[in-house]
Amino acid sequence: MMVWPLAGVAAENLVVNGSFEEPELPKTSPKLYRLGDDAIKGWEVFGEKRADVAVLNGPFSQGGLTFTHHDGEQSLDLTGLANRRGGVRQTLETVAGERYLLEFAFANVQSPGVWGNKSKVLVELNGKELMAVEKKDGPPDKLGWEEYRKEFVAEEAKTVL
Repeated sequence: MMVWPLAGVAAENLVVNGSFEEPELPKTSPKLYRLGDDAIKGWEVFGEKRADVAVLNGPFSQGGLTFTHHDGEQSLDLTGLANRRGGVRQTLETVAGERYLLEFAFANVQSPGVWGNKSKVLVELNGKELMAVEKKDGPPDKLGWEEYRKEFVAEEAKTVL
């Protein structure tokens, strides 16, 4: 996940640990992070009661599905084990009134018996919806990654993504 300022020549990604590479996990190991946990460098787990997320180092396989990664050696499973509404958030240093570009990848799989048929992610800035992505397709045996981009204007000096 990346957020780039659209103004200026020396733009750098504002998101810390956007590929969820830290902390580095043992190969083929998922690690569960629970509500309020901030052990994923730069991120805090939030959501409804008992929400959790999992960081996967892989390729990790379970139930006939190989969890591949879009970028790097690790990725984030937003459903974790609880399958409750939750996610991760990070506060970015922004400039009010400036334009930024959010880039991220999101994946789904077709596995009605084990993993389901659709996935949805809601991207918010300071608690307001920036975009919602729902995927109803994907390969049957691995994650089908797709890239998304969205421009936004920062409303404040700090933007919670």
